[in-house]
Amino acid sequence: MRKKVGWEAATALLAQRCEEWARMGLAVSPLRRGDDGDGDGRATVTAEVGAPGWAATLAFGLNESGLAAIAHFDAMYEVWWQGRIRSLDHWDDLLSREVERAPRIRLVHGQLVALSCTSGWLDMRHGDLWVLPGALVRIRKGRINTFTHAYGTGHTARKAAYTIVYDPAAILAAHRTNKVIPFEEVEWARLSRGFTTCGLTLHMSDGTRHKLLWQSGEPAHRLLTDRLLPVLGPRLTT
Repeated sequence: MRKKVGWEAATALLAQRCEEWARMGLAVSPLRRGDDGDGDGRATVTAEVGAPGWAATLAFGLNESGLAAIAHFDAMYEVWWQGRIRSLDHWDDLLSREVERAPRIRLVHGQLVALSCTSGWLDMRHGDLWVLPGALVRIRKGRINTFTHAYGTGHTARKAAYTIVYDPAAILAAHRTNKVIPFEEVEWARLSRGFTTCGLTLHMSDGTRHKLLWQSGEPAHRLLTDRLLPVLGPRLTT
């Protein structure tokens, strides 16, 4: 970071943004300086931002090596993201983006049931299929900023319950094949099982139709049956 972005310049930018957010009526904590707790003496700076209408509070942190941390937390959950700051513009964009989307997001506990989900037979790009408390969510593989929890190497959908940062508008805007399917709007749904491919067809109350497919080796058919039957009842055929 010393070569790309000066530590003091990055700290001053965070302080400037905090002053601006406070003038906008947001609740902003005083800027706190300390060390990163790793015993190497690197300086850190942190600040928290919130508002009465936000479902989660934001926390920003940055150490002098250029590693930034962003936390979303509420009374029950917290979700962290970490990444390297490449430039002052990058840091500024990160701060602005997170505060801009903060009123839309909430923290939910979701289950990742498939890693190979597509939006139909003509969709060749795999995506992740999530079951959230009120909706099914399909996210095309790629750089999605809505779910900030990173999966570890060797991760499978059989071990995939996470608290996630949920921003439906950002999910749908990221790609046309992404889906947010509220359970309350499902008129009927049918789970099917094949030798190589399994699927879920959903007809919605507004007349739209969704087709989700995934590889048969995934646990999605069993997990969706367990999760959707209590929610959809007779609207689901298995």
